[in-house]
Amino acid sequence: MVPVPDCKAAIRELRDHLEGRTGDELAAILEAFGFTRRERKSGSNSAFTHDDCESIVTVPLGGTALKKMYAQAALDALREICDD
Repeated sequence: MVPVPDCKAAIRELRDHLEGRTGDELAAILEAFGFTRRERKSGSNSAFTHDDCESIVTVPLGGTALKKMYAQAALDALREICDD
């Protein structure tokens, strides 16, 4: 489990500054909280997993702005691993 203050700060930062985020930035946030990038076979999306999270988070990599659904999936996953 990730300490609550760190999780809550990351969730708040991501939620409050969603616009303009890139897939590379989101991937870095997930990896900082212990998510593991699964090996890609093809395509431009990466999948991230975490032992304390049931869902798989898909992130399109690159420098283009994220669609809201990708950021929302990451927020939900971060909430799931936070130690409430």
